[in-house]
Amino acid sequence: MEPNQELLSYIKSKQTDGYGHEEIKAALLKAGWEDSIIERAFVLVNDPQVSSAQAAPPLPVQIVSLDTVGGLLDKSFKIFRERFVTLVGISFVPGIITTIIALVILLTSGFQSDLPSLLKSYFLQGNRSLTGLFFVIYLIVLVASFWSQVALLFSVHNKTNIVESYKKSYSKILSYGWIGFLSGLVVFAGILLFIVPGIIFAVWISLSAFVFIVEGEKGTRALAKSREYVRGYWWNVFVKLVALFGVAIIALIGIGIVVGIIGSIARLIPGGTFVSDILSTVFQAAISSFYMVYIYEMYKNLKEVKEAGGLAVAQGKKGLFIGLAILGVLFIIVVLPIAIFLASYGSAKPKAADVGIKSSLSGVRVSAEMYYGGQMSYEGLCGQASIKQYLDGVKKDGSNDIFCGATQNEYAISASLVSEKGKYFCVDSTGYSGMINAQLGSGVTACPKEGVVY
Repeated sequence: MEPNQELLSYIKSKQTDGYGHEEIKAALLKAGWEDSIIERAFVLVNDPQVSSAQAAPPLPVQIVSLDTVGGLLDKSFKIFRERFVTLVGISFVPGIITTIIALVILLTSGFQSDLPSLLKSYFLQGNRSLTGLFFVIYLIVLVASFWSQVALLFSVHNKTNIVESYKKSYSKILSYGWIGFLSGLVVFAGILLFIVPGIIFAVWISLSAFVFIVEGEKGTRALAKSREYVRGYWWNVFVKLVALFGVAIIALIGIGIVVGIIGSIARLIPGGTFVSDILSTVFQAAISSFYMVYIYEMYKNLKEVKEAGGLAVAQGKKGLFIGLAILGVLFIIVVLPIAIFLASYGSAKPKAADVGIKSSLSGVRVSAEMYYGGQMSYEGLCGQASIKQYLDGVKKDGSNDIFCGATQNEYAISASLVSEKGKYFCVDSTGYSGMINAQLGSGVTACPKEGVVY
């Protein structure tokens, strides 16, 4: 029995997509094709001059299409509505912990202040024990928040309740964290390559969390397999993610308005801000839950479409993601410190120039008094050699706007600063030296006492 044209076209298509001989063969055997027919088809595909006869009738193929944006939103919202209590409950657990801690702290203060203000006051007072305690509490809340994400992923896939989701997801926290860390490095590396690659990479790896939860793939393997699911459907996935973010932004704006109104009313009631914070946390948990359901349904649909073609999704090339992650790490530990040093050095030079300008102008006063002692007048001071020498030093330090005015009994000299644009340093015959906000004008022989005195 000879292979038909449909089988030949299928093999050609998969070879073009980068799949190997054994991967294609394994998928076809799984679909019911005989080994001899498959091998004969490979011969015909790789050697077009070999004649082929009529092949066996094609096996029935299950047709699975990609969801539309509207269809995906409808499906996700239906699931979200059915499992609202469980999903929001999982996401709300860190909020409950935070709320209890905040309530205890606020109770101790008699609700006389909000939590951020209390923390700030403890820090400014130098209360190290309380500041350290708050830091430990923050770490606990952070771990709980991270755990809730894994539990939510687990529940979305397995439809488990709140307690079971937390129990069974505990062992997956570190692996999930590692995937999140690698994802961050990969996207960061893409952004370094002029932003657009970062967007491309972010879409590639958008399914990696569920690849890990559903299929058990870890680390770069999860990222690589996510890319394989997206392969051929990048724009479709991108549009769906943009739609999701659009819905999230609209929801956040609406929630912000509602919480703002409730919060303004709640401030009139003792402890009312506490109620407002709880509502805000619930809304945020709802958005987070819907996001997870949406991504899972998108992942599941892509998986079904790929597998309906009779070909299991390949593992993908994880070397690309290893390289990108290394690039991200190298930037953080090598390039970033250098950039910070250069930025600090760059900002230090103008400040050093300002120090020179202020020092030179301060030195003018000694020469000015010596000049007055010999002449019993300040007239002609601005043309005096020692003064001109000081002003030349000011120019060398970078000041491009210098004024000098003198009469018989008064003088004033001001110069623009380098690091503080629009600011000037001024000295005069009264002994004043300090910052002013505008350059002196013609005929002015005294500094306006408006800035910082030196």
